[in-house]
Amino acid sequence: MVDHLTRVTADHPSPRAEVLARTLEGLGFSVTRERGRIRAESGSVEAAAVKRALRDGGLHDSEYRVVVEFVRQWGVM
Repeated sequence: MVDHLTRVTADHPSPRAEVLARTLEGLGFSVTRERGRIRAESGSVEAAAVKRALRDGGLHDSEYRVVVEFVRQWGVM
């Protein structure tokens, strides 16, 4: 079995970063704000759905980073 973790990061405290954080919270992401960055993680939302939602919210690809980690039951792939 393979699971995934979708992580989105952005620089903070830009006003647009707050739009990003609220959008991700609406999708069910766990959002933290630390050391000048926003970090959001979800194990259920696919990267393509995240990008679509953020673009629909008026955000540009250059304003955030999306990373997907795939994890097997017995370790990281």
